[in-house]
Amino acid sequence: MTPLPSQEWKTTFSFRERVAIVEHIASLLESSDPSLEHSRALSSARAIEVESHEKSFSQEEYTRLWKAKLQELKEKYAEKQLETRSLSAVSGSGSAFDDAASQDIPHATDRGITIGRFIGCRHHNSGIFSDVYKALLKPMTLMSPAQFVALKVTIPSRMAPPHDSHREARILQKSEHRCVVKLLEKFTLPTSQFVMVFPFYNYSLDTLLKSNAKIAGDQMADIFQDVLCGLEHIHSLGIIHRDVKPSNILLMGADGPAVLADFGIAWSSNDPESEPAEHKITDVGTTCYRPPEILFGNTAYTTSLDMWAFGCVMAECYTDGRESLFDAGDLGSELQLIGSIFRRLGTPTLETWPEASNFSDFGKICFNSFPAQKWEDILPKAPRPVTELLSQLLVFESGDRLSATEALATDLFE
Repeated sequence: MTPLPSQEWKTTFSFRERVAIVEHIASLLESSDPSLEHSRALSSARAIEVESHEKSFSQEEYTRLWKAKLQELKEKYAEKQLETRSLSAVSGSGSAFDDAASQDIPHATDRGITIGRFIGCRHHNSGIFSDVYKALLKPMTLMSPAQFVALKVTIPSRMAPPHDSHREARILQKSEHRCVVKLLEKFTLPTSQFVMVFPFYNYSLDTLLKSNAKIAGDQMADIFQDVLCGLEHIHSLGIIHRDVKPSNILLMGADGPAVLADFGIAWSSNDPESEPAEHKITDVGTTCYRPPEILFGNTAYTTSLDMWAFGCVMAECYTDGRESLFDAGDLGSELQLIGSIFRRLGTPTLETWPEASNFSDFGKICFNSFPAQKWEDILPKAPRPVTELLSQLLVFESGDRLSATEALATDLFE
């Protein structure tokens, strides 16, 4: 019998790299069809990536498969657009009315789906292992106001570490706080799908930044303060969020209040399904918000990982075009991210970054030596209290970073 081809490449191909591929495919789909909603593009991209990953026996075959499937979809979009233009040319002056009418048809006919006791659930967003739906929670009494909720639907058996929706629910139940998203209820469907129900938030910090809306200094400080209060609380419970980023900071309104959300890869010292404290998974976080210690293989990281990510979020609010402070490239390259960090903060040595001597991957590659830039040059639009706080958060030595409690005591929040 001929032996099966080796699947070893899948063990070295990180989840973060897969996420970057999905996001890359989604962006290409959106550019091919401007009418395509981001959530649908992400859902299609996820399906392409998962199928390609399952069918491939090498990374080269995986890349070839997802590129081929992407090309097929792009060609279908092109044909669809050509048909639309042809129909518009035939309909002539009535096309504007017809277009408006056709846009109303999905809203008039699509009544959503039923999830447990929730009816009329409409797809809102997708992640790699989850789909989020928006639904109306009927009031318990005539005097009670109606409330929109978000239903996060997962299939635990298909999730890969560090993702664990059951652990997420346990952590959220133990960490209730005004600045942490509230888990209203949870249930399992007959199809083995696990559902978590949360209040529905109209905004995230990510959507606020991408809207290019002018945000007042005190408004931004209030949002930062809420996030730090949430981090202070979970850190006091031995919980590391591990994925602090703008899209995981939810806002009820454009000026807050803000809550910390998405604990899907969170770590807790008190949860039996979390990894050992000294051997945590390093494939956590999202591209440009990942701290340097996990890029060099440190598995014993602490809550300071969240403080680095929070510093990156703060800085993003003041960059030109509100782009991320550090750049990992379109495909989330760790080497490109490391180079970007070094160009901003200076290339560290064992004298300036002593803990790196314990990292398995430090010193394996020789990087160019860059001097550290001044914060006023990196973020000339940022107020001094902001740059002073950033200078104490975005530091290589993780033990030297301010804790959430210490950050809340700085001049920015006086």
